Amino acid sequence: MGQHKQQPTTLPETATPLESGAEPFHVLAVGASGMLADAVRTLAFWGWRVSVVARNRDRLETLAAEHRNIYPLVCDYTDEAGYEAALTVAFAERGSPTLAIVWMHSTAPEGPQHTAQVISRSLAAGESGNTERPWEEAYRGSRPGVVAHRRNTVCRFFHLHGSSSGAPDAEVEHYRRTCSLLSRIAYRAVVLGREQRTGGWLSDYTISSGVLEAIKADRTVYWIGGR
Repeated sequence: MGQHKQQPTTLPETATPLESGAEPFHVLAVGASGMLADAVRTLAFWGWRVSVVARNRDRLETLAAEHRNIYPLVCDYTDEAGYEAALTVAFAERGSPTLAIVWMHSTAPEGPQHTAQVISRSLAAGESGNTERPWEEAYRGSRPGVVAHRRNTVCRFFHLHGSSSGAPDAEVEHYRRTCSLLSRIAYRAVVLGREQRTGGWLSDYTISSGVLEAIKADRTVYWIGGR
């Protein structure tokens, strides 16, 4: 029996895909090959170029095969050097991301800040014309999907938090405070609560839909489900 292919998550009604001919954004999605796969599919369906970081090669390559705008980055974000090298290559090929969706386990408590630092440096280097990044001029206007950096470009950084720790507010404040020190990073916290009716865990579909709603709302803190 053939495997059922999931359709993209229904988009918020007020959100619209890129207009025909517009340059697509580059989105970085970390830890997004599982519960956030529907969000990745949706963004790719919009025409956004999505670099997806995950360790499971088979699952990631299966997801990437669904749409040409999904780019797999098979790496372990607990390996800081290898992870940063993979991001640097992705940013060279597709430009610095202006949107990031980051879901990391507690095994990498410094991972979100590290990710934000790499993005911040990439955006700053692109705007300053740093000769250590010659790809900026080489790719500007000559490769599809590479968006030329504009002055004061920022990356909206959507960081997902679980609420099972019992202290999500303190965790959010910690990361907000540390990431606010970085230039060109607009930190946004997305907290995963519980199903409002049953009190159970949120489904993957609900989480992906909620992340898309959070991007549309663009609040400093956005809860999916109930507290």
